[in-house]
Amino acid sequence: MRGLQEIPGHGFAERRVDILDAAVWVVWLDLDLFESVKGMTVKKTAIRYPLRVVRHAVDLEANPWGLALDGFAGDGPRRLTADELAGEGDGAEEQG
Repeated sequence: MRGLQEIPGHGFAERRVDILDAAVWVVWLDLDLFESVKGMTVKKTAIRYPLRVVRHAVDLEANPWGLALDGFAGDGPRRLTADELAGEGDGAEEQG
């Protein structure tokens, strides 16, 4: 089994959004990735995902916000350090 969930204390905050221009943002998600086999954990890794969000011309009935994910920003996902995990989720703004 594989799962992905938000790291407690690392949820949404305005400091986790970097506005690049009026139609492009980078949003940092800190998530725990875990894998288990027959109930035994074989992997548990904290990862920071820098997602690029863009305005996108689409049917506003299907997507009322007119936003789309445009892949990863910068160098892409990376493992979080023990210091970053021990903090209150700060450090996202250092990525931009």
